[in-house]
Amino acid sequence: MTELEHRYAKISLLKVGIAIIGFFLIMSVAVTRCLFNEKGIMDIVTTTPYLLKEQQYYNQIICVSAKDAGFNQDETNMLMIDLSQTDNLVARTSDNVFSGNLKLLDPDELYRESIKKLLSNHSEKRLKSSKVHASLKKYRNNLHENIQQLNESHSLKKALTVFWFLKNNINFINAGLILITSLLIMILCELEERSKLLFTIGVITMGIAVALLIIAITLSLTSTIFVEQNMGGETAAIVASSFKSLRTYLWFNIFLLCIVGFSAILISAKDDEFMHK
Repeated sequence: MTELEHRYAKISLLKVGIAIIGFFLIMSVAVTRCLFNEKGIMDIVTTTPYLLKEQQYYNQIICVSAKDAGFNQDETNMLMIDLSQTDNLVARTSDNVFSGNLKLLDPDELYRESIKKLLSNHSEKRLKSSKVHASLKKYRNNLHENIQQLNESHSLKKALTVFWFLKNNINFINAGLILITSLLIMILCELEERSKLLFTIGVITMGIAVALLIIAITLSLTSTIFVEQNMGGETAAIVASSFKSLRTYLWFNIFLLCIVGFSAILISAKDDEFMHK
């Protein structure tokens, strides 16, 4: 291989390296903003469509636990929670998620919310002397068992482990990617002429924008078709809302990258035209 061929091979590898590292850098920045935007995620999770699905999820757990405890249909209906109670539970769950607690849904919290209507229909004296008192004890135990099984599920643990790993380490990942990208661009500047460098940066930027566009479309399809339509439980709700938040950042980054890419290509074309004259 001649020296010129070796030079072109090195430049080609640099271009590929910058494109790949640049893609991961943009993605990591978007993921960072998403993971640390707890308020933004909660604004999505606490919208009515999400709360209705969460309410259905909680009430399914309550129904199974109550019937196994011996409650009749009327008593079971009284244990069902409403949207405002669901909102309270979702807020506490989000606190657990963002604080790194694997115990997402606290059975005692769900128990306290669900028995409010039932207790209002029974005086404390009548409650202690009725069979409802014994059923409540079994109902509480059932909630603990059912929720513990859900909290111990493999998919839930896996999703939360990835979430917390990224949240704890994403800043270090960003710093490393920025350093590597800067070094690669500095090396490329040494090897290429100004007009060629601008054209190269423009093409790489547009390539990254296309890759991000594919990811954004994939997230849209995944969250809409596979997650939101089959959503049940806190993890699915938070994953779906995180996808929606992440898509927002990606669309904004795609818009900026397209402007930068087109601008660099146009400037390089004008430079070439000027040099030919």
